[in-house]
Amino acid sequence: MPRRRSVTTTPSMRAEPRPLALRPVAWCALFLAIGCANPATIALNPGRVALSAVSSTDFRVTGLAPRALLALSAARIAAAADLAVRVGTSDATVIAIDDRGMTIRINRSLPLGFHTLAVVAHGTEYTAVDALEVFGESLADGGVDVPVDRGLDAAVDAARDATLDAAADATLDVGADAFVDGIVDAPIDAQTDGTADGLGDAGSDSPADAGTPAMTLVSAGGGTTCSIGGGRLFCWGRNTAGSLGLGDTSDRSRPTQVGAAIDWTRVSVGNEFACGIRAPGSLWCWGANDAGQLGHGDIAQRLVPTRVGTASDWVFIAAGTRQTCAIALDQSLWCWGQNGQGQLGLGDVVERRAPAMVGSARSWTAVATRAAITCGIRGSSGSGSAGVFCWGTGTATGAGAGAPVTRPTALVSGSGWLSISTANTAACATTDTGHLWCWGDNSRGELGLGDLVDRSAPTRVGTLSDWRHLSMGLRHTCADGAARTISCWGQNARGQLGVGDSTDRVIPTSVPRPGTWNSIGTGTDHSCGVDSTGALWCWGDNAYGELGLGDVAQRLVPSRVP
Repeated sequence: MPRRRSVTTTPSMRAEPRPLALRPVAWCALFLAIGCANPATIALNPGRVALSAVSSTDFRVTGLAPRALLALSAARIAAAADLAVRVGTSDATVIAIDDRGMTIRINRSLPLGFHTLAVVAHGTEYTAVDALEVFGESLADGGVDVPVDRGLDAAVDAARDATLDAAADATLDVGADAFVDGIVDAPIDAQTDGTADGLGDAGSDSPADAGTPAMTLVSAGGGTTCSIGGGRLFCWGRNTAGSLGLGDTSDRSRPTQVGAAIDWTRVSVGNEFACGIRAPGSLWCWGANDAGQLGHGDIAQRLVPTRVGTASDWVFIAAGTRQTCAIALDQSLWCWGQNGQGQLGLGDVVERRAPAMVGSARSWTAVATRAAITCGIRGSSGSGSAGVFCWGTGTATGAGAGAPVTRPTALVSGSGWLSISTANTAACATTDTGHLWCWGDNSRGELGLGDLVDRSAPTRVGTLSDWRHLSMGLRHTCADGAARTISCWGQNARGQLGVGDSTDRVIPTSVPRPGTWNSIGTGTDHSCGVDSTGALWCWGDNAYGELGLGDVAQRLVPSRVP
C-alpha cells in the first residue's frame, strides 16, 4: 500500500510531496564500483517517480534523482549480472539506464496502480520507492520482445567514464533534487533513437535544430494532433485558439516542436486546447479557455504551455471538449472547466476554472472525458470501491435521458479494469484479461457490436482476449491487440477508420498496416498511431493538416508522418 498524504481541496495549493531519504545501507550496496560516498545526502522524491509502458514488455522508470541514476549506472557497469529491479512481486531486467531514467523489462502481467519498486544488488533487496505509479498499458502475459530505446546501452557505454567519475566524486553536491525546472543536467541524451543531438540543443526553439525523434505516444483532438518523442512535445494541425502551444494561431501541417523542454511525459488533446505533464509531474495547459478548461483560474486564452498551479505530482491527464480531468499520485481525481451537464462529477452543474477534487476516493487509475460525459476507473488499492464509473448525461452514464448524473456512479463493480476512453456519447474499457467492453450510443456502430443498437451497460466486444491500447474519437473507435495491428470501427465518412474507404463499420476491422503498436490517438475525424519502432502514422480527415503530412489532403489508409 503506498503512503498517502493529505490533499487540500484548494486546487492550486496542493502540497508538494516530501522527499524520502533512502537508507544509507541501500546506497552503499548500489555504489558497487566506488564504495559508499556519503549516501545520507542522497534522497529521492517518491511522488516524482513513475513507471510508464513503452511496449508490451518494456517500461520506463522516470523521476529518479540524477545521483540515483549515476549510482544505478555505476552498479550496472560493475556487475550487470547482479543488478536487477523488482516491481511489486515481478522481477525485472534492467535494459538501459540514461540521464532521465531506466528501461526495464518484465515478462508477466503488471496492472495499473501503485507498486513497490526495489533494487536487487548481489542478491540483497533494497526498497527504493514506496509508491510507484504504473500508468499507460499493462503488460501482456508472455509479451513480445519489441525493440525500444535503441542505442541507450551504447549511450551509457560511451559515457561510462564520465558517469563513474561523477559518481565517485564525493565532493559534488548530491542533494535530493538536481532537476532545474524539470530538466536534468546530464551528458547523455535520452531520446529513444539513441542520438546525441537533443540535450545539448535544449535551449534552442528551432525544431530543425532539435530533429524529430522516435515517438512514444500520440494524442488527437478536434483537428489537432500532438505526440511525444525523446521527451519533446510536437503538435500540428488546427491552431485557431492556440492549441498547438506555439505562441501564435497559425495552423501547421507538419509536426512542430513546442518550446525547448525535453521532459514531457504525457499529453492529451481536447477541442481547441491541450494539456500535458512534464517530469517530475507538473501540469501544463494551453489553447482555448472559454470555460476555464485550462485550470488557470480565469478564462483567458493561452498560446503557449502554461503551468497549472504548483503541484508536481500529476500522473494522468484527460482533455475533453471544454473540460479537463487529471489524476494525482495519491490517486485522487480532479476535474475543471465546463459543467453544464455535471460532467465534472462535483455534485452540481457549476463551472470550475481551477482543479477541484472529485469526491473523496483515492483509488482512481484512469479517466476519460468528452462532450457531456466523463468516465473513470477505480482500482482496489486506496480508498473507495473499485469499478467503472461514469457521470454527466447520455446513454453511457447508464441513466439514459433525463437529469444529469452529477457524481461518479458505478456501472460495474470490481477490480481488473485497465484503460477507458469516451466518444461523444459512448465509452469503452479494457480489462487485465484483455477483454474489451463498450456501451452508450451506437448510432454509427462505434461500440463494435455488429449492430446500431444502443447499450446502457458495458457489453463485451467479440471474443478476443488480447485487447491493449484503446482510443475513441467523436463517433469512431480504434484499438489493437498484443500481437495484432490496429482495428477501427464506427463512423468513417472521412476515412478515419483507415481501412481504405469511407464506409462505416459496425465490427472491429483491421487497418492495412501490419505490426504492433505502442500508442493510438483518435480525434474528431482522424486517427494516428505509433508503431513498435517509434514511427508515427496518421489517416482520415486532414482539413487543418492534422495528419502531419505537409498538406491538407484526406487519407483513407495509414500514412507515415515524416
